[in-house]
This record gives sequence, C-alpha cells and structure tokens, in this order.
Amino acid sequence: MTADFVEALLLHDWPLNIRELQKLAQRLALTVPANTSLDLEHLPRAFADPISGRGGAPEEADGEPPAPAVLEQALRRAKGNVKQAADDHGWHRTQLYRWLRRAGIDPESFRD
Repeated sequence: MTADFVEALLLHDWPLNIRELQKLAQRLALTVPANTSLDLEHLPRAFADPISGRGGAPEEADGEPPAPAVLEQALRRAKGNVKQAADDHGWHRTQLYRWLRRAGIDPESFRD
C-alpha cells in the first residue's frame, strides 16, 4: 500500500463503519491484480478526494465499467442478486444494471 492509499483510508469518515470497510476490501480483492501496490487509483473517488483535491463526482462517472468477468463474478457470489452484488462492490444498483445490459449479461442465469 502506498502512503497516499493509507492516508485516504485514515481520512475517510467511514459512515457505514465496518460494513463499508468489508465491501471495499472485497472490491479490491476482485478488481486489483495480485502483487499490485494499492494506490489512490484503486479507491472510489470519495476516498481519494481529500488527498487528490478532485471534485466529488459520482463513482459511475469514473470511466470504464468493470470487465465482464468481474461483473459475472460479482453476480456469481451474490447468486444473481443484483442489489447484493452492487452493495458488495460499492456500486449503484442501477449503474450495475446498465453495465450488465451493455455487456449482454443476464443476472437471471446466475440465480439458483
């Protein structure tokens, strides 16, 4: 972890307490390749804002959506529950639906 990464974590208000930290850890485990040094670029903008001085644009405006494999893995872990998959990764549910539609992924196929 870089010093900026740790500082951003320390400066974050953590309004959702341990649940927010757990979701962030799960998200990082899914989206950051192994042996990669964690830096501000791996955090949602809300975390990085105090360090980088950027504006508070919503996370959906960050640019590229997650890779289809990441979306599928999120749905697999949530057993097709889109709301749960979105919550687990700090995504907005409607944004996740958009990403799934663009990637041609049907959440129904992940339900038991």
